[in-house]
Amino acid sequence: CKGHNMDNIILIGAEDIRAGGNSVREGAREMRGVVAEIEIIFRRHEQFLDEWLLRFEKTIESLQELKA
Repeated sequence: CKGHNMDNIILIGAEDIRAGGNSVREGAREMRGVVAEIEIIFRRHEQFLDEWLLRFEKTIESLQELKA
């Protein structure tokens, strides 16, 4: 009887481990998606800042030409 109970405990534990592994896998999948979205947002922000700096530099150059 004792051996039989131990087999059940091992099987239940294995299913818990499998379910935990599936949860971790799904969590990792979601995290990859979020990271991809963040990367897109950072690239857009970088492009915005590059364009803003270019316009700012041109404005400064125009102001310096007016002073000269």
